[in-house]
Amino acid sequence: MVIFGTFIETGTALLHSVNERISHVFEEQARHMPRYMRPLIALLIMVLVLFAAERIGIIALVSQGYSFATYIVLCVFIIPLLTRGLWSLYQSPIKEKLAAGSPHHD
Repeated sequence: MVIFGTFIETGTALLHSVNERISHVFEEQARHMPRYMRPLIALLIMVLVLFAAERIGIIALVSQGYSFATYIVLCVFIIPLLTRGLWSLYQSPIKEKLAAGSPHHD
């Protein structure tokens, strides 16, 4: 999740820097950059990057990486946690009280 946040932060900074460079070119020519151009430039860059990423195959690579990471988390964290949790519930004193029919818990 942290890596995903870093990608978003880096991408946002890149889009902003391109917009600022284009804005400075307008200022050097004593013109004002129209407001509609900023989102248009950002959208254009994102579409181009998406097509480039698809062409290179990075989208499939990231998808495979996240699938693999999901299986690792399941094996290393979730399954042991569930088995330990079920074992703890099975061994708990509450189970004995419930089996004895006692409605009160100490």
